Amino acid sequence: MDTLEKASNMIKNAKNIVVITGAGISTASGIPDYRGEHGVYVIDPGLFDTLSIRTLKSNPEKFYDYFEKMLFGINQAQPNTAHLLLAEWETKRGKNITVITQNIDSLHKRAGSKEILELHGHARTFKYMNPYRRDMIPADEVVDESGRINYMQDDEIIRPCVVLFGEMLNEQDFLEAEKKISNADLILVIGTSLTVYPFSGLVNYSDDSIPLVVINNESPPVLRDNVTFLEGDIVEIMEKLNGKLG
Repeated sequence: MDTLEKASNMIKNAKNIVVITGAGISTASGIPDYRGEHGVYVIDPGLFDTLSIRTLKSNPEKFYDYFEKMLFGINQAQPNTAHLLLAEWETKRGKNITVITQNIDSLHKRAGSKEILELHGHARTFKYMNPYRRDMIPADEVVDESGRINYMQDDEIIRPCVVLFGEMLNEQDFLEAEKKISNADLILVIGTSLTVYPFSGLVNYSDDSIPLVVINNESPPVLRDNVTFLEGDIVEIMEKLNGKLG
């Protein structure tokens, strides 16, 4: 039995599937990878500082000069076949699917997935830097048609609801992700090399007996013995898997 057949049988037999996704699932939508061989952070390591909470506080103009370009690209992108198939497996194949993603692009949500944990946040809303201001602002109220962001609201700086460099993940979201993984009967990892901590450690919250399928264009670290690795173009692999499901 080849690995594609093996993986499709695992998906057929699974009921509670946790899907862990990274930047690689969105590259076919035109959003660049961040940490791959030609990723934007590899090409320009200075972005680690530019997109940090420190820079947002000390030099918001510098932060938003880049974040505007980043957000414009996200808003122009559309869900690709991989996003759409995951949503379809949930709605048409009766699978209980939880998507746990590093991505802030909202493409899983726009594709129709229902249960999504966005551990690095999302760019659909903004909030005030002032911790005493709890109100959220929809992105379309502060981002104009050209992509410019009016980051001063009521004479105060606002920020996107994303986890920036120098910040911790939301503890409640991470605990919920741990719970979902511990109850999964299949873990599907798509488009991430699982090298960014603590996201990379999520698979360790499942029992070693739970099968793990990894779809990526580069192999991840050795995670456990029972890993089925499908290497190549993510969209093509997802289409082939879907075909095997019948």
